[in-house]
Amino acid sequence: PELFNKAFKPNLLDFERIGKTGIEAVYEKELRGQPGQITILRNATMEILGQSYGEQPKNGNNLHLTVDKEFQEYLYNRLRNQVNSLGGERGALAIAIDSESGAVLALVSYPGFNANSFSTGISQDDFNALVKAKTKPLFNRTITGLYSPGSTIKPLMAAAALEEGIIDPNKKIETHGSISIPNPYDPEHPSIFPDWKNHGYVNMFDAIARSSNVYFYTIGGGFGDIAGLGINRIGTYLKKFGFDQLSGIDLTNEDFGSIPTPENKKGDIWRIGDTYHVSIGQGDLLVTPIRLLIDLNSLVNGGKIMKPYLLASVSDPDGKTIKENKPEALLENFLKPETAATIKKAMIQTVTSPSGTGYVLNDLPFTVGGKSGTAQIEANTKVNALFFAFAPTDHPKISLLVLVENAKEGALNAIPVVKDSLLWYYQNRGL
Repeated sequence: PELFNKAFKPNLLDFERIGKTGIEAVYEKELRGQPGQITILRNATMEILGQSYGEQPKNGNNLHLTVDKEFQEYLYNRLRNQVNSLGGERGALAIAIDSESGAVLALVSYPGFNANSFSTGISQDDFNALVKAKTKPLFNRTITGLYSPGSTIKPLMAAAALEEGIIDPNKKIETHGSISIPNPYDPEHPSIFPDWKNHGYVNMFDAIARSSNVYFYTIGGGFGDIAGLGINRIGTYLKKFGFDQLSGIDLTNEDFGSIPTPENKKGDIWRIGDTYHVSIGQGDLLVTPIRLLIDLNSLVNGGKIMKPYLLASVSDPDGKTIKENKPEALLENFLKPETAATIKKAMIQTVTSPSGTGYVLNDLPFTVGGKSGTAQIEANTKVNALFFAFAPTDHPKISLLVLVENAKEGALNAIPVVKDSLLWYYQNRGL
């Protein structure tokens, strides 16, 4: 019979798993091994007469991540409990990073899904259920979600005002629960920009701790004898903080935010009210949670915007380390040291002051600083709750951002998650 040799190289789609998204897609080259080769001897009827092995298959490398598995699981379950207490049917997220390096300790988008079901084969019904779910479990809120930052923007606005010499941080501004701007076209109906309460006389430390809107309307858009930053300088600093840029985290599908300007406002002129809204994190200002976290973190780590990363190291199949990830600053020395120190002091007062919005965290067995946020969405019919925290305050080791969508009482629904999560980390990892 006629004999022939055939070198058989396996079809990669049949014999290998390929990273389609997330960290597996980013590090596909590291994970991919090398397929082996088999030489098969057949006759004319394709009967196998023998075979021999040529190239041996080689396993791919191993990835070692910065994520703390137990902390990740705790955060997910704590978010789930908080969402359930609000009646479910809403999303939430939590991100924790090492304050100094930017290494990601936990990255939780709630609700999630079982990724293993895709590798083993998911039914069409189950896939349709995931796609059609109102809570969008396939949507990674942490890096792709675009949110109004609400009052968590205020520390960044304060930093811009200090850099530009708009105001002395100790100067007190009288607030009356709102700002009234005369309407030249209808004098009997001035434009009213409300605060969430009358805070009385506040300086920058009080304004951040209590989250005074009127103070930030004033330093952002100007009022009385204070000129304010104005939208152009606000835009300059938001660009400097990278609101419209990717963080560079080693995951696929990261999005970037948007900075409103007079030029990109559609169908209308830019008004002072638009600047006021941006000054308190409302209006058309949008940012991803990962970007917001690393920007706020720069105000507590000495002024460095650190690139967030999940890969700690790579080892070969024998376990030998062949690559270690190094922390990388996206931007540093862009603020005066005293600017960052002032804002950090104010965020500590958020927790230590009885009138601070994070005072409930003051009884933790370690020092904490932070900033609350309540972002109005969907024509002011719903609010998202945010809270940024860092601990301990002298030399922060962990920075945490929690966001709960459609939270009935604003920031009050994010703070309990922050408190419990920081306490878990302290008890299990130490600070």
